[in-house]
Order: sequence, then structure tokens, then C-alpha cells
Amino acid sequence: MLKGLSPSQGSKPHDQSSHYPQACLYPQIPSYLVYLGIYLVYDLSQFSIMWTLTTEQVFTRGSPKGDPRLTAKLIRKRERKAEVKARASEPSAMFTRCRVVGCSMPARAGTGDGLDTRFCRSHADHYARHGSPYRPSYGAREIGPYRDAALAWLEANRGDTYVVNAVDRVATLLRTSGPHVEAFRLRGLSPQERAKAAWARLRKASIDPLRVVAAWLAVEMIISNDPQAERKAEFKQVQAAKLVHRMASGTHKRWGEGPTATELHVYPRPRGRVLRYMGEALENATELLVQHRAAALPRLAPTAS
Repeated sequence: MLKGLSPSQGSKPHDQSSHYPQACLYPQIPSYLVYLGIYLVYDLSQFSIMWTLTTEQVFTRGSPKGDPRLTAKLIRKRERKAEVKARASEPSAMFTRCRVVGCSMPARAGTGDGLDTRFCRSHADHYARHGSPYRPSYGAREIGPYRDAALAWLEANRGDTYVVNAVDRVATLLRTSGPHVEAFRLRGLSPQERAKAAWARLRKASIDPLRVVAAWLAVEMIISNDPQAERKAEFKQVQAAKLVHRMASGTHKRWGEGPTATELHVYPRPRGRVLRYMGEALENATELLVQHRAAALPRLAPTAS
């Protein structure tokens, strides 16, 4: 028995709770965790402030020019837009005649309707749609037999090295065109992005690359067989791109069933620089095939236009 203690005291077990306050029963938080929490709260607050300033800078497009939140790039873009608009609204007396023979209309730069110094509004639109201000596009009845002949020749020569190369390069165009974009979501995209979206639509529609190659060969065949054809490369590119563009040109949606169903059909316009980018890519994909097998392509009798 311990000295100085009564028997009743020495027999009791040692109660540790009587020596500590009740709050100390919970584990104490280390000081480094407290400092870490304070740092994280401060860091998150700073990030929230920067995020607010960034979003205000991006979405305040209606702010005046002197607003410091506007970026320099946006200011230059607005100044360039205002400059082009001012130049287009001032007609020039130097461009009083369209360059198309027989056209008596002035060029767009001479009417205050644009900056085109070569063609009037009608021939400028014709040039954007067809690749030539003079020659219209080939109709379906004209180029149809050439497409069938080109496709039959490709199917008969599938094992040819240059045919395989052209088909593989077109398949690469479809595969690397990026995500599919619906036709009603193309507004605001650049011509290059619209061209990629057109290739993506072909991929989504599971268009055979052999048909795409046949479209280019058909244009090559009909131009070589036409005594009055437009010989410029741009016309050839646009004609082939128009054929390819029609293979999967639009987006189609349907909601509901029966007579109350709602349908949406949107078709992007096949015109402008989009056709030039598509045609150039297709020409590069088939250049070896045309260079080495043009003489072996079938010959058709010319049809009356």
C-alpha cells in the first residue's frame, strides 16, 4: 500500500478524466493544418476575384472604347470593321464597269455596295457560288454519266497503288476533320472551320471515300471533254466541292410522332471560301492519282450543253 494514502484511497483506480478539462477529450488540431486552411481560403478568394474580372472583360462587348476592360485585340477588330465599312460606303468613280464582257453594271466598289473592284453584285455572287463569273456549274444531267463512269473505273481498279493512296488520303481528311457540328451551329465559324465541319458531316453520314474520289475524277473528265470549259484550277475545285458538299449537306431533326411531329431541316449554303478550302484539300488528296492515271480514265462522248 502506498504511503500517505488511506486504504480506501489506495484501492481506487486512477481516474485520468479528473485531471483534464472536458474539452481536451477531443484530439487537438496541429498548427500547420490551421495555417494550411487559412492559406487555402485566401487563395480561393484571390482566384474568385480574378475569375470575376476575367469574365467581365470577356463579356463586356458593349462597353465604350475607353473602357480599360476591353482588350487591345477587340479594339483593333472594331477599328478595322469601322474602317472597312467607311471605305465600302464611299463609291469610287474609277470602277464604273463590271469586267464581265457584255455587262453594263458598275463594279461593287463604284456603287458603295462593297469593295470588289472587278465585278458587279450579280457576277460577284455568281463567282462565289460557281468558281467563275462567266461559266455556270455543271448540271446533274451533264456530270452524272461522268460520276458513274469514274466510280465504275475506281471499283475496277481498287488495287491500284494510286487509287489506294487517294482513298486513304480522303479517309484521313474525314478522320481528322474534328467533331461533328450541326448545320444550324455554323454561324460565327471561319471558312476553314466550316470546311472541316463539312468533312465531319460526310464522316458522320458514313460516305464512302471512293465516292469522294470519284467526284473529283468526274470533274477532271468533264472539263477535259468540254471544248468551252473553264480551265482555271479554282473552277475545278469549286465544282468538285459542290458535288462532295451535296453528299451530306444538311442536318435533320425530328421531335414527336404522328401529325404533331416537329421537323427541322437546315442546309448550309455551298458558296464562298468554304468550297475553295474543300476543293483544295480534295485536289491535294487526289493529285498523284490524276498525275499518273489521267490517261487511263474512261472517255465519254461530249454531250450537248
